[in-house]
This record gives sequence, structure tokens and C-alpha cells, in this order.
Amino acid sequence: MEEYKNEIEMLRQAFAQGKTDKEIQMPDTEAELATFIAEHKKHFERQHLRITYIRKIAAIFLCVLMISGFAYAIVRTHFFTHPWSEKPLAERVAVTDADRSSLTILPNDTVQKTSGVVTFDNHELTEILTSICNAYKVKIQFKDEEQKHIRLHFSYDTNEKLEDVMESLNTFEKFQLKLKDNELTVE
Repeated sequence: MEEYKNEIEMLRQAFAQGKTDKEIQMPDTEAELATFIAEHKKHFERQHLRITYIRKIAAIFLCVLMISGFAYAIVRTHFFTHPWSEKPLAERVAVTDADRSSLTILPNDTVQKTSGVVTFDNHELTEILTSICNAYKVKIQFKDEEQKHIRLHFSYDTNEKLEDVMESLNTFEKFQLKLKDNELTVE
């Protein structure tokens, strides 16, 4: 560092005396740069390798994060957009002979109410929403007549808030429920 201060001081004095560029002996910058690079070459290589490793680790981390996000999205969409299985109950649940004696099987088009839970098995949307609107004392309005005849398997707890029941019903893609001024609208 002291060397550079001396050279700078010499240059300042030379310019002060009015010497030309040719008269002033300037160090060869290209040679100095080549010397500097040769002296510090290992340091630059190590630094480059360190940055390369950090970039590779970051890329691997981002890939794992992205894949886990895709997996989460697939699982979440599958379970929340298709809450009812297409398979019959007999195929979904394995029932032993000991369980059959305590099992109550209801025929289609029946409503079962136990401990605040209302279950609809293969009912039209009109019947389900009429029951819900009667329980929560709200009016109902359909914007499309075809939606009245959509058949569903649905159950809800009468202790839940109306907004929670609506959110459960809004998971179905064929209709959308909206509540405004004590009136439930089916779109």
C-alpha cells in the first residue's frame, strides 16, 4: 500500500513540474494486472467453486419445494373438489358379519337426523336447500330451474353456522350459493 502512495505522490509532483506523459515513467498496468491475477488465481477459483456449490444447493432446494407444492395442490384439489366417491358403499367400506347386526342401512331418498347431523342420501338440491333454509330461517331463490333437480349425497351439522354449510355445498362445481339479506341465491 505504501508503494502505491509513493507512486501517486511522484506522479503528482511530475504533473506539478509540467512533465509530459512520455517523460513520466508510468508502471505497465497490463503487466501489473497479469501479476495480480497470477498471485490470486487460487483464491478466485475457490470463490467460483463456492458460488457454484451454493447455486446448486439453492436449485435443489427450490426443486424440492416446487415438487412438494405440486403434490400438496394435487392432493388438496382432489379431496376438496371430489368429496363423494363414485363407488357404492359396499365397495368403500368392508363390513364384517359382526358389524352387520349394528349397521343401519337407509334406502335412497331418506333423511336421517341424529344429534344435530342431517344426512341426505340421493336427494334433489331443492329438498336439501329447503331443509337448510327452514333450519336457518332464510329464503331461497334459484336462478336456473335445472339446478333444482341436481341430486346429491350431503350431510351437515345443524349446530354449524350457515356460512360453513354453504361453504361445504359450494365445493360442488355445478352450482354456487350466495347469501344476501336473508336470502340464499343458487347460481
